Amino acid sequence: MRIFLSYRPELIPELVASRFRSHLMAAYSGADVFSPAGLAGSPGERASRIISIVAGCDALVALISPGWLECRGDRGRFLDDPLDPVKAALMVAMNRQIPLLPVLIDHAAMPHRHQLPSSLYGLAQLQPAEIRDTHFGADFDVVLHRLGGVAPVALVSHGDQRPVHVSAVQRSRPSATMLAAAATGVIVAAVAAWALLGR
Repeated sequence: MRIFLSYRPELIPELVASRFRSHLMAAYSGADVFSPAGLAGSPGERASRIISIVAGCDALVALISPGWLECRGDRGRFLDDPLDPVKAALMVAMNRQIPLLPVLIDHAAMPHRHQLPSSLYGLAQLQPAEIRDTHFGADFDVVLHRLGGVAPVALVSHGDQRPVHVSAVQRSRPSATMLAAAATGVIVAAVAAWALLGR
């Protein structure tokens, strides 16, 4: 079982992300949980590495915190940047129809379609889970239950080894998938151009 935990280190303290990651690893026997933590290099280098990692994962959990939608840098809003690692991870997951579960942190709101770049429209169609610090245990149980419906491996904590099929509800619709496929090509081309130019 390989899970990619997507989040913005600028918005979510590593202690919070580490807690979430450790709970995932405890719930799934032998699971590999990947995250942006420790990935060095420029945005282009990180995006390229994340594309490779996510493509080999069984599920992606996207932590969405307050400020996630409008977080900005020198190049403008991160979600509008083709080299943004968070955007790259989401687009690859939708393009390859890798099960994707949004998880709202600290009472964050789920982004609406009109607030997202067209390549991420499919994200707005998904039903999110929620994690509250005061109800972490109970909320995390809900996350695990939801993952049990989208991930291809059953939860070890329940002692159930039956394979679980991906729920159609958790997949992006074909139109969103086609948009994501085209946009993923833009990311790959942008990363290649960045590498050739040495920027």
